[in-house]
Amino acid sequence: MMKAAILAAGKGTRLLPITKTIPKGMLEIAPEKTIIDLIISSLEEVGIKEIIIVTRPKFSHLFNEKYNGKIKIIETEYEEFGNLHSLETIFRQLNIEDEVLVVMSDHIFEIKMLRKLIEEKKDKLITICVDKNPPWYTVQEGLRIRLDENKVIDLGKNVPPHHGTDTGLFIFSKEIQSFIQEVINELGPNAEIIDLLKKAKDLDLIGYVDVTGCEWIDIDTLQDLEKAKKLYWTILRKNLIKPTDGPISKYINRPISTRISLYLYKKGVKISPNSITILTFLLGLISTFILAQGMYIIGGLIVFLVSMLDGVDGELARLRNETTAFGGFLDSVLDRYVDLMIILSLVYSFGWIKWITGWFEILILILASAGVFMHSYIVHVAKFRGLDITNLEKAFPFASRDVRLFIVTLFCLISLPIISLILLAILPLIYTIIAFLLLKEKEESVQLTEKMVSKIKLSSATSILYECKITEKDKILVDIKKNINTLISSIIKLIVSLYVISLLHYFDEIVLLEFDGNMLTTTILLNLANMIVIITFGYRILLALNFFMGIMSDYIVGKFEITLVAYRRLALNFIYLIIVALIWVGALPMLKSLAGIGELIGNITIIILLIILLLVIYDITRIFYRSLLGIWNRLIEKILKFFEKILMHH
Repeated sequence: MMKAAILAAGKGTRLLPITKTIPKGMLEIAPEKTIIDLIISSLEEVGIKEIIIVTRPKFSHLFNEKYNGKIKIIETEYEEFGNLHSLETIFRQLNIEDEVLVVMSDHIFEIKMLRKLIEEKKDKLITICVDKNPPWYTVQEGLRIRLDENKVIDLGKNVPPHHGTDTGLFIFSKEIQSFIQEVINELGPNAEIIDLLKKAKDLDLIGYVDVTGCEWIDIDTLQDLEKAKKLYWTILRKNLIKPTDGPISKYINRPISTRISLYLYKKGVKISPNSITILTFLLGLISTFILAQGMYIIGGLIVFLVSMLDGVDGELARLRNETTAFGGFLDSVLDRYVDLMIILSLVYSFGWIKWITGWFEILILILASAGVFMHSYIVHVAKFRGLDITNLEKAFPFASRDVRLFIVTLFCLISLPIISLILLAILPLIYTIIAFLLLKEKEESVQLTEKMVSKIKLSSATSILYECKITEKDKILVDIKKNINTLISSIIKLIVSLYVISLLHYFDEIVLLEFDGNMLTTTILLNLANMIVIITFGYRILLALNFFMGIMSDYIVGKFEITLVAYRRLALNFIYLIIVALIWVGALPMLKSLAGIGELIGNITIIILLIILLLVIYDITRIFYRSLLGIWNRLIEKILKFFEKILMHH
């Protein structure tokens, strides 16, 4: 079993005098909740049984008193040392027979990062977690990473943050011990883990897992601690999301239910998770009686409420550490009863619909009722048989309970419940068929892979021989020349074409063809020509600009110290703005000139363009606060210094 180690032997100098008497990891980020408490609960959540804390001798009694033997505490030996000594102490004092997951005691993070690290760890001596789009303050302080495909090619505090930063989560193979000792022998006790990483990087011994989008923070200062106290609640809420959640639960239900659960938890509302399970069940029964009467809209809304509240009981139980086997059993059984009752009530309500015959009702009742059990049954049987269902859930995530109840809600709201029942009957069948296809033995795919290896090698060799004829630099120069020609020629052609079309507008409103009251005029044709010219040459200009944005990425990232992810998102938003402008200028006049429906289509297009514009502006604002605020702050500081100099002269 994989062990986990928490490095808690730092001095925390930037948090003095607070850290003079307690280690940084024992600082509270919520009432009666320390940094290490959150780390330990996350490690236990992902199934790690043995957790070790390495700390200074003067702090070991604090950890022993707090965890009372539940966590193994080991002590460092020196007064002055780097964090690599803490790692070396773990390998030297303990019999490490497997990998060790290492966490810094001053980092908080959402549990998804741990899951990804464990599930996607690489076949290397070291696996690190990389955030390719960290906040700007993390870029300033963190260990910056540069990647080439799946390889770490550079890292350090002063490396341009092309591909983001390290997040303080590692998996070290047991074979790393000799490398650790080698680095300490070279640099002494003050060696840092970054020194080990630099040595391992040169030997291609580091793999990485991409955790972009996950919440985390490194706590070094009082300002960081305040940020961590706010981020803690976000992390706590996101930790309630299960990796097995279906698409509706993940994107619609959980964002609502987790906020309800967190509110009940923070306010200390005295209601048990099992009570919420029973209340949700009763609400489900109420929805079935309403649906049976043919009141689909009201019934559908209550079904959605049931689906959303279905997660609150489990979420609250995890927040309070009150999870029990009986609670999970009660929830699962009552959910099945509600699902069956909903199907029965909908079939019963079809008595109001005259064209549905008895045989159809019976068939749909049997298939939809079976579908209530098939998803969970297949999942449990597959796990029992040792089969991996990850690819199955990715291939067809539309048979889970959250999706089924959402389908009922959706089609009841438009008073077409018959469609919802047909889908409830069909989707589990599709899921079952895909399960048979994906979970069968893999001999065929293995044999096919072996047959293809020689062909792949041959085509790869041919490709390499061809590409060796010219250097990479020559290829880039050829592409630059080509795109310069495209950009300049397209701009000239666009200007000339628009000028010619503007001259032809002298012949506006000449009727060329009339049929059944509809007229084709020169204005429509000229607007059409205008649209074609703008879209054609605008597209070529955008392609060229996109190429040059890619070429400039290294310079921009190094100059402004932002990540490639942030730069690419900004560049993409810039392109979206140009596309909106092109459609506004080129397509709108054409659409509005259409007889009869032109004004309506034009207004709809304007609304769509405005929505896209608002979304782009919102995303740019998020990028600014996440990635560019540091640049803005530095600019303000320079302006302030400029005015300070002026005031000094006065």
